[in-house]
Amino acid sequence: ADFNVRERGGDRSKAVLVPQVLGPDRAPLPDVSVEAWPPTGNRDASAPVATASTGPHFGPARFTSLPAGNYLIRARKPGYRAAVVTVSDVDPEAREPRYVTIQLDKGATIDALVTDTKGVPQRGVGLEVTPNDPEGEDQDPAARLAAASGVISVPPSNHQTGHIGVTGLAARTYT
Repeated sequence: ADFNVRERGGDRSKAVLVPQVLGPDRAPLPDVSVEAWPPTGNRDASAPVATASTGPHFGPARFTSLPAGNYLIRARKPGYRAAVVTVSDVDPEAREPRYVTIQLDKGATIDALVTDTKGVPQRGVGLEVTPNDPEGEDQDPAARLAAASGVISVPPSNHQTGHIGVTGLAARTYT
């Protein structure tokens, strides 16, 4: 044979990579989406290699079946800016899992007031926020992956004051 494929032996539920996601106060965050991307990020891939979550009880995310290699690990949670860390030399054969820490910071906020032509606040209006600047091809893969957001849709608000908003935005211009 020209090559041999082997799977990690032993307990398949054993974690290979364990990202802990912290908030601005350095406390663990619950319900964070964590993704493992190839080292080129979203330049050559349209989806992550694997996904996990920190869960509702502040525990770390756990990746149990990553092939050996290098990864960009992206953490995202509404209200926070996405963060990406580079993890090199992940080894599924290692005796102990690889632990990494990712810190999320609060992002910018858009708070809009929806009124009719007479200035009366309106309920039931949604919001769509689109980045004006393209995700830079000249950025390194981690920065490009962290900035990747696309269109953000906020469902209609029933707030009587006509306020609607979105949080966790990266510093850039939006329409």
